[in-house]
Amino acid sequence: MDILTQLLDRETGITGPLFWGGIIVVALWEVLLPLRPLTHSVMVRWLSNIGIAVFTYALLRWTIGFLTFDVAIAAEQHGWGLLHMSAFSPWAAVVLGLLWLDLVSYVIHQVFHRIPVLWRVHRLHHSDPDVDFTTARRHHPFESLLVLALTALAVLTAGAPPLSLLLWWTIIGVLALFQHGNFALPDGLDRVLRWVIVTPAMHRVHHSALRSETDSNYGQVFPWWDRLFRTYCAHPEGGYEGMTLGLEYFREPEEQYFHRLLLQPFLTTEASHPIETPRQNG
Repeated sequence: MDILTQLLDRETGITGPLFWGGIIVVALWEVLLPLRPLTHSVMVRWLSNIGIAVFTYALLRWTIGFLTFDVAIAAEQHGWGLLHMSAFSPWAAVVLGLLWLDLVSYVIHQVFHRIPVLWRVHRLHHSDPDVDFTTARRHHPFESLLVLALTALAVLTAGAPPLSLLLWWTIIGVLALFQHGNFALPDGLDRVLRWVIVTPAMHRVHHSALRSETDSNYGQVFPWWDRLFRTYCAHPEGGYEGMTLGLEYFREPEEQYFHRLLLQPFLTTEASHPIETPRQNG
């Protein structure tokens, strides 16, 4: 337990250097080779997005931050969950646990789009009028608390090994920075990579202002779930450089201030949130 906690600790463990290294690489990439000009004040957005991230991180650390790992350790110690009831080798269990966690995150993500009360907290992530590495951490603390609790339940059900959770935590923490980066990979490389991982271009479609595109490409790490469950959208209608990012509401500059981001789930809009079937394009 002490060793696992140390590994998880972003200040002293292995995730910290990877996370901060990812920020440096993506930030420099965005500065040197930006895909799109930013439309809103970088200072306001960065301070607000980073402020939300720090506030959420502190809240989780003081409440249920390690709940999922405590559950994974307890499941391993007591043999709880489907994986512990099967004759899988330890490494096979780790791989299956990793796939299970990513599938669960795909389902949770889609549920947050489809249930209105959950969309109200998740829409903060989508209301960023620009998308860059700070958008990766623009999640309302209410959403993070709910996602952690649901993930803990999924870990308990499957008996996902603690190592699976550590790997998934590390991968998604770093990959999310790249997926939200304001840069483009070469087309050929993107076409190959998006069969294995969710690429920045694939995820950028998910941040489109078009409802049919927002409700697509829910995958976190692996792109297979979107293809399997027919929520995959290959590219935006307006092209990556011409597409409108964000939502049709909360676009005014004052909506990007920290206090407005915290209040956003309680704010009403005249915009509807219809559930559309995403268009399929290969």
